[in-house]
Amino acid sequence: MSQPSSSSFHGSDVRGDDFTPAIDRRSMQRLEGHELIKALNVKYTPGAQPLLVLSHGFGCDKSVWHKVISNLRDSEIHSGILTYDLAFSGKVGKDYYHKYSDRYQTIDGYVEDIVSILQHYSIHTCIFVGHSTSGLVGLQASIRHRDLFSQLVLIGTAPCALDKFPDYMIGYSRERADERLKLMEVDYKKFVETYIEIALPGNTKDSAKLKLNTCCRGRPEMLLNQWRRWYSTQTCAPCCHL
Repeated sequence: MSQPSSSSFHGSDVRGDDFTPAIDRRSMQRLEGHELIKALNVKYTPGAQPLLVLSHGFGCDKSVWHKVISNLRDSEIHSGILTYDLAFSGKVGKDYYHKYSDRYQTIDGYVEDIVSILQHYSIHTCIFVGHSTSGLVGLQASIRHRDLFSQLVLIGTAPCALDKFPDYMIGYSRERADERLKLMEVDYKKFVETYIEIALPGNTKDSAKLKLNTCCRGRPEMLLNQWRRWYSTQTCAPCCHL
């Protein structure tokens, strides 16, 4: 059997019931709350209950929620709102990334981030709105800390990132994912343009431009690592535990 190329994915098949291991905090890098709040550009606006946590998707940053927040305010919805940048966002400083890169080798680091943020502000419950990758983060966090999450709103979050023939088909095979990974390694901007064409078919130029701008601010080396390790593996969300 031939060995996989350097661009091949290294993830293994993981069943849903194996997706929720307890976090080994002995290996989790120590991170104080105030440092996390500053590094991830957390913006917390207190308001009526329930609090809305808006968590962006792969390659983006919290600016994608700008129009959503504006529409909520125009609709006279006065819930508190919390937004933040995930660690792979280009708005998160390089120093932070290099210092804590080990924290984000798996989804656990992102789960710990949102839980730590909520605990920092003494938030006891929230509605978590997760786009794409953040939906998986919200699923994991809500299983480990059920009391903190009253509801989950998942936008464009697939239970499994890749096809699991013949029972689960989303049109995204391992071969296609490998092609995207190779393109990301060779020409990140071209990858972003291709990714937007898939993610925003038939959308307005303004929407595509916003997505392009936020993705281009992403940190390619970290996004590449995330894609390779857990975003596009055969790992499945543990929906059976909800």
